[in-house]
Amino acid sequence: MRLTSLDPPPRAAPTHSEDAAAATAAADPSAAVEAVVQQYAAASGSTSLEPLRDFLTAAQRYHAAVVAAGRAGRGGRGGRGEGSDAAAATAGAATVEAARRPEPLVLEPLADKEARTAVHRLFKGLPSGAGGFPRLETSTVEAAAAAGAPDGSAAAAKPQQCVQVAVSGGRGGGDGGGGGGRGQGQKRRRDADDWAGGALRYTRFLLFKENMDSQQALSSLSKLLRCGHKVFSVAGTKDKRGVTVQQVTAFKVDPGRLAGLNRRLRGMRLGNFEFAADQLHLGDLRGNRFELVLRGVEAASADAVAEAAKGLRDTGFVNYYGLQRFGTGGVPTHRVGAALLRGQWREAVRMLLTPRPDCSRADQAEACRLYLEEGDIEGALRRMPRFLVAEPLLLQALKQHGPSGYLNALSTLPRNLRTMYIHAYQSYLWNSAASHRIATYGAAAAVQGDLVLTQSGDAARAAARNRGRPRLQEDAEGEAAAGAEGEGRDAAEGDDAAAADEDAAGEEVHVVTAAEAAAGTYSIDDVVLPLPGSQTRMPEHATAGVYASLAAADGISLDSSPHGAQEFSVTALAGAYRRVLHRPTDLEFELLHYSHPDADLATTDLQQLLAAQQEQRAQRAQGQASGAATAAPAGPAAVAAAAEPATAGPTAAVPTAAGPTAAVAAASEPAAAAQPAEAAASPAAAAPSAGGGRYLGLQLSFTLPASCYATMLIRELTKQPTSVAHHKAMPHQQEQGSGGGAAAAAGEPASMAEAPAAVATAGDAGQEAA
Repeated sequence: MRLTSLDPPPRAAPTHSEDAAAATAAADPSAAVEAVVQQYAAASGSTSLEPLRDFLTAAQRYHAAVVAAGRAGRGGRGGRGEGSDAAAATAGAATVEAARRPEPLVLEPLADKEARTAVHRLFKGLPSGAGGFPRLETSTVEAAAAAGAPDGSAAAAKPQQCVQVAVSGGRGGGDGGGGGGRGQGQKRRRDADDWAGGALRYTRFLLFKENMDSQQALSSLSKLLRCGHKVFSVAGTKDKRGVTVQQVTAFKVDPGRLAGLNRRLRGMRLGNFEFAADQLHLGDLRGNRFELVLRGVEAASADAVAEAAKGLRDTGFVNYYGLQRFGTGGVPTHRVGAALLRGQWREAVRMLLTPRPDCSRADQAEACRLYLEEGDIEGALRRMPRFLVAEPLLLQALKQHGPSGYLNALSTLPRNLRTMYIHAYQSYLWNSAASHRIATYGAAAAVQGDLVLTQSGDAARAAARNRGRPRLQEDAEGEAAAGAEGEGRDAAEGDDAAAADEDAAGEEVHVVTAAEAAAGTYSIDDVVLPLPGSQTRMPEHATAGVYASLAAADGISLDSSPHGAQEFSVTALAGAYRRVLHRPTDLEFELLHYSHPDADLATTDLQQLLAAQQEQRAQRAQGQASGAATAAPAGPAAVAAAAEPATAGPTAAVPTAAGPTAAVAAASEPAAAAQPAEAAASPAAAAPSAGGGRYLGLQLSFTLPASCYATMLIRELTKQPTSVAHHKAMPHQQEQGSGGGAAAAAGEPASMAEAPAAVATAGDAGQEAA
């Protein structure tokens, strides 16, 4: 997806069906009730319709009374004196009292979730207005088992899911308000009438951001709009260190308000606004599109670079979790996860309150020191920066529950953060197992004992959802990156899905037999390894021992828990499966030759959009100047305006190893947009040429599924580590003339044995659009 507009959409007109429904309700209320009842019957399959018919009829009567009370209240306010107001209010209240609000109705149990969703949408989308229905709200409630179920049976023991429908509203007369219709219900009805989206209750837009994670960006929007953070929803989180574009939905936030924020935003823009019927959910994401540039590539020849890129496209790369998965805090997230799995609550708290060695915030470093060395909780809390997530929460809970209330403190962390640490430990085991599998059995084919998916990805996902079983990892695995960055730990670029279902054992994997391996029935692309959980199975060869041996070395059992905190236990997770190999079959590349080390090798969506807008303004100005010149002799000002060349708009260097996103972020600010001439005059802005230049770059574009890491693709291509320490040293290496082929950093997984030739590079950067 591309950011192509910063303008809000036009106001949505009512659809034909909405107009027809409203007209029918006004002309014949009983016909409107019957239409809704039949729609409910079609969606649910229910034959017991009379209770719903009675409820809707009573709701209509109540709504008509509220509307009449509101009119009486407005008429009273038009009179003179307080007596008129009081009399009108009394009359309005009496009218509402005569038609009492109907009690909430619990409909028949519905086991099918999709059917319940359809019923929710039916009642929430009913048209309101004079002669129509009041605003209805629905919820899912648990009801006792169906009557007649034998005692002790599963039907009798298990609560059933039902949809409850009720007339919306609170104090002050609800939908229209008692007391002359001046309550909260009248405000809600007025807000509904003002909503530009009609029946489409969500605004969907693109969030373009630089050098900030998704949660930080959404928190900024919430503060500027003075609304709760739950108003916004996304399909997944995006990396902080990059230029990213992603979809966001906002519940009934006017697009004009969002578009108006662009003048105040720093490091992000909002655009491509449209109205939508449904919100996004974590797990909706199917993949990410990446566009990036490798700068300062050192290789025997440009042909060697091209061959390496082609080889990567053909052979693929091991689907390791990237180092982002394990955080950039003082202690890696999987080490915190190990402490939690062991039940060492004090150790886990101290790990989370350990700052990075190069912590740039003196107040944060001092706050951590006060706690870790002196046990001064209140002093640490006073100094701890409030923008952090985990640290202030932990200190506040320790202050409340006492200095030894470690488990209580950990329980105050957002759920996605708590599960992130356990998932990180699962990922650590998976990476180690994947290295063993490739080193022992190669990356050419499936071997006896491997686990393979017996269904296509989409089929496996659908079957797993229906059965409540462990899903293919790119759908099921949940990284809580939304909260990770706030505590100084990077969000992972691909951990975008919701948490896994944690129910019955999975059957979508199969153990490869000796005959199947010999016949080549399955390929290496089918092979998966488990993220251990209570519902996953292990491969039936030596790689299975890697999980047990590493866990045992950390004092962790994968089959039981030494404590009663279920959420900090592997056995409480269903687990998931992750493909061992990924082939980026849509990978495209282009070799770039350039003369200046800071040459602009790519532009972002925002740069292209602003450049197009500026060109349009320049063309309009030239047209106006030409018209003025035709009508009258041109004065000095007109001549100057007509002679001024159109500029290409703001450009900025793609992030380099020396500064990941600073140049791009600066170019996105309004001030930068006003000074394109300076960028054009700079030698750093010289465009790359196809034939010459002392420097070589490689531009890449590819798509990866959710939870697949672009850094691992780059690592396989360059045969260089992805650690921060390595990349910080790269500019120095380039100055000294040393190149690639660096050995992997400690703790980083090994590359594929059959990988293409290495490509040395001075750094990587680019734009991720997903």
